[in-house]
Amino acid sequence: MIRQPKLSSKFDTFIFDWDGTLTTVKWLRLINEKLNPAVKYYKWASRRKQISAIEPHKAIIKKESMSSKSREFENRVLSKPINLSMSLLVPRLHNGVREVLEELDSRGKKIALLTNGNMYRVIKEIERLKIENYFDAIESAQALGAWKPSPIGIEVLIKSLKSDKKDTIYIGDSADDVDAARFAGIKSCVVANGFDSKQRLLLHKPDFMFESMEELYKAL
Repeated sequence: MIRQPKLSSKFDTFIFDWDGTLTTVKWLRLINEKLNPAVKYYKWASRRKQISAIEPHKAIIKKESMSSKSREFENRVLSKPINLSMSLLVPRLHNGVREVLEELDSRGKKIALLTNGNMYRVIKEIERLKIENYFDAIESAQALGAWKPSPIGIEVLIKSLKSDKKDTIYIGDSADDVDAARFAGIKSCVVANGFDSKQRLLLHKPDFMFESMEELYKAL
């Protein structure tokens, strides 16, 4: 297991993935997320800022491996505007998520979220779970047209929050999350009870790995 305690002393900005990382993953949610990134866009009313140009990221994208580009392309192709039943599902947080967010907030850390999902749907779920006040910024890779493992979403959040890459960590549950963090030049952390298996996650060599959000909480 890749683990190192006291993450809160090492990082000032914590960027989280949503589906599978903070919320539990059900088979219908996974299937529907692939088929249903609705085109409706709901702007986040916090510190989110418009980034007019992202020239530095072009060089990063060119360095991606063919497999990573293939995964990003697959996300785009499979993402069709088909509204099935996502809006009817009641999201549920993984055990330990509220404690993690509360601890980071109490320590004055910047907390952000980068999701591949539809912004409108994710915002509604966050509001329903009453955790919207924890986040300083939220971004959708889908809205940017740059699905993970593209690092653009992470880069945009770092600029928006005026954070330093060496003090930023991305926490997810999939190989794409690990690769996106690496392409962005920041540390990665995975929780091995979401989308990808522990074995697959290890192949992508995350900097930190935890079995659950509860275990991550103990390392803060």
